[in-house]
Amino acid sequence: MARDDLSRLVAFLAQRDPATARRAHATLEGALISLTELSERGFLVDPGLGLRELKVKFGRYGYAIQYRVDKDSVFVAQIFHVRETR
Repeated sequence: MARDDLSRLVAFLAQRDPATARRAHATLEGALISLTELSERGFLVDPGLGLRELKVKFGRYGYAIQYRVDKDSVFVAQIFHVRETR
């Protein structure tokens, strides 16, 4: 699902500005990779599920990555633009 989210977000930007879409993709990929070393840095949005959220700055509003950490693994639940209706 998160891969689909990333593809959808980049495709949306690519319709108007392919260069911006490439930068957004690189920014989000970098944030995802960073979670392998700093997985606890996102804030808890649902303590019961252990769901965390990392805000990713990009443009005026940016993106959010929701994920959970289980031992040595990070499971990304979803990626979305912060102004997106979900």
